[in-house]
Amino acid sequence: DLLGPASDVYSLGATLYELLTGQSPIGARPGGVSEKLTRPEVLRRAKNGEFPAPRSVLPQVPAPLEAVCLKAMSRDPQARYATAQALAEDLERWLADEPVAVYREPLPVRVRRFVRRHQVAVTSLAATLFVGLVGLGLLAAVVSGKNEQLQASNDQERAARLEADNQRAKAERSEAEAQAVLTFFQDKVLAAARPENEDGGLGINVTIRQAIDAAEPLITDAFPDQPLVEASIRLTLGNTYSYLGLAELAIRQCERARKLYETHLGPEHPDTLTSMNNLAIAYSDAGKLDLAFPLYEQTLELRKAKLGPEHPDTLSSMGNLANAYSDAGKLDLALPLYEQTLELRKAKLGPEHPHTLLSMVNLAVAYRDAGKHDLALPLMEQTLPLTKAKLGPEHPDTLTSMNNLALAYRDAGKLDLALPLYEQTLELRKAKLGPEHPHTLDSMNNLAAAYLDVTQPERAETYLREALAIREKRFPDHWETFQTKSLLGDALAGQKKFQEAEPLLVEGYAGMQERESQIPANEKASLTYAIGWLVKLYSAWEKPEEEAKWQKILEQALSKPESSDIPK
Repeated sequence: DLLGPASDVYSLGATLYELLTGQSPIGARPGGVSEKLTRPEVLRRAKNGEFPAPRSVLPQVPAPLEAVCLKAMSRDPQARYATAQALAEDLERWLADEPVAVYREPLPVRVRRFVRRHQVAVTSLAATLFVGLVGLGLLAAVVSGKNEQLQASNDQERAARLEADNQRAKAERSEAEAQAVLTFFQDKVLAAARPENEDGGLGINVTIRQAIDAAEPLITDAFPDQPLVEASIRLTLGNTYSYLGLAELAIRQCERARKLYETHLGPEHPDTLTSMNNLAIAYSDAGKLDLAFPLYEQTLELRKAKLGPEHPDTLSSMGNLANAYSDAGKLDLALPLYEQTLELRKAKLGPEHPHTLLSMVNLAVAYRDAGKHDLALPLMEQTLPLTKAKLGPEHPDTLTSMNNLALAYRDAGKLDLALPLYEQTLELRKAKLGPEHPHTLDSMNNLAAAYLDVTQPERAETYLREALAIREKRFPDHWETFQTKSLLGDALAGQKKFQEAEPLLVEGYAGMQERESQIPANEKASLTYAIGWLVKLYSAWEKPEEEAKWQKILEQALSKPESSDIPK
């Protein structure tokens, strides 16, 4: 979406989603299982509005609040609240125990609202009826002589009343916490959209970042006697800062949330473990892997001990730790963890469960990254039909499986199978995700690279020019933009367009080198490829001095452990 009110309303809706469910909308899964996602996956899910409804993650979420949240996060910007003020007004209605504009309540709910608003009269009437009914019941019991049954009935009634009181007290506590959270969201976050200097207002052009920054210092004072509510809000803010790319701010909030949970719930409580998991993710995003890995490992061990080795949260921790190992290039640690996670999910959830399919995809990609193509290819071939059957032939996850299988075919030299699958994936991604989506752009790059493999640089050039124009407009500072530039330079060099190819190849390599910290471990070879293409260019162009210069740079790159062989 374009920047503006619709984008800010979506961001506020995403923040409300986390406050209600305790999970990010992008990473959440039905039943409360959440896993760390890659940045492209986050972008894809955000673009397509792919997140479970709040009540499927946490059934206790009130239906009207779910409706408010879903409207704010509608995929169609026109279907969202027109302004943050409109969103605030609906939340004010809920806080005032009035119906919200976006949800028609069932009759029983409207009756309960009437009861709450006329509590004294209804309670008096109920008490009168209760006494009358109890009296009639006692009389019938005496007349029939069933004193023992009456006693048993009284015991059951007393137990049922006690259980009802416990449930009501628990619900009242949950409702009180929800009220406190939403009041803070309403008065401290949404208030920023008010006119400047009016009750915390920062003006109509306020950004979500400014609203959160203004609310953050007020959290502690807002909940002096509700430390768990404070912890929940801080965890939500930490995730929000992560989405905004502000890793250090995310870490600060997650650290405070973890400390509050540990203090008031203990170090092994499930909520404490969730905060530890989120803190580990924030450390990873900040590049602080020395802090992230021990926390991932500690969380996994505690979840195993507290929840059991097959609990969904435990399996989620295993997947997150494996992802972290994979991102760091530690495939010797990632692979056995991926394999174990897959086997447990197959046994616990079944071979066709979405979480099982996710584990199959992750393991297959890890096999490919480790060069174990004999294991990657059959697993990808197995995953694709299962994903199609479970999610449908055009679901984004199905398209990801198609792309992965095409990659595996290309690695195996089966270009006759890879090319049509790449073409089909690109066509479907353009139709499903749009031509500017990161996954669509990846498909363009992959198809172009396959055409270069079969010596068709002209066809590769067409896709790369289209991809580069979009990347330079939407992601001008991302490393993949420079990778595409370098790949286009190679396509032009293959057509002997040396003068046009040279600046693209040089700029592509320089841009990737400058952004090397952005490049995932399994993509580091892109730098080596870019140097190899420069060597190839100057060799074909018959410029021996330049060729020798880049050959020396190439040899230095190949001496690094993470480097890969240059392309042929």
